[in-house]
Amino acid sequence: MTTIRDIAKKTGYSVSTVSRVLNNHPYVSDQKRREILKVIKELDYVPNHMARNLSYGQTKNIGVVVPYTDHPYFDQLLSGIIEAAFARGFKVTLLPTNYEPQTEKNYLQEFAAKGFDGLVITSRANELELIKPYQHYGKIVFCEQVADFSCAYINRKDSLTEALHYLKNQGVKKIGVTLGRDQNISYNSQITLELTRKFFPDFTIEQVAWNCFNEAAGVTAGKLLATQHCDGILTNSDLVAAGILKSYPAITKSKLIGRDNLIISDFLHFPTIEHH
Repeated sequence: MTTIRDIAKKTGYSVSTVSRVLNNHPYVSDQKRREILKVIKELDYVPNHMARNLSYGQTKNIGVVVPYTDHPYFDQLLSGIIEAAFARGFKVTLLPTNYEPQTEKNYLQEFAAKGFDGLVITSRANELELIKPYQHYGKIVFCEQVADFSCAYINRKDSLTEALHYLKNQGVKKIGVTLGRDQNISYNSQITLELTRKFFPDFTIEQVAWNCFNEAAGVTAGKLLATQHCDGILTNSDLVAAGILKSYPAITKSKLIGRDNLIISDFLHFPTIEHH
């Protein structure tokens, strides 16, 4: 493979002069530039953009840590991130974790090694204390409300308050809730449980179905919440809500709330939350 040193050797010019031509810098005579460009073409030289970017201390690449790439919420989130990044000349590298802490740690190490200019963490598998030292290596932005970090997040408190108020007005007495991960890790789980207890003082942890990320988990959740005789359910996904309708058909659709505003909520006629 041709290197910049090969070009320098064939043209008789220094490596620094060849580098200036490759990077379109001034202060190179027209004759030198023509001769060097001619050899570059003859040798079919392709610049190593990664090495060049690293020499500038910038990769123009943003790493996006995401648990899943086939989930409606994260799909919408990624679309926005990619659109914003591309408009500013940045590439985006997706870093799926499946919520595996070690996989996330590996990505953080890659970030520390200057593999990315910055990280967007859409949802994390590790405690904040483990991630905090990596701020030394560049900008990290969270898609959740966290202290001591840059973050861009949905106002879940207001939207969940509105949803719970709606269920209360529908006459719900015993509410069921579906969530993804433990409240010690997930802000969404934490704020959902906090607000549900506020609106429904008799609410207990037995009325929560955990690890709900898709329709299949919704089917399992429906069976669980049916045994609890819940007459209203606040879910964390339209797909989960659809699964609940399969296994708990007795639930009144107007008292089942989905999330993400997918077309399935229109077809199955249940209310949903849309986070813009």
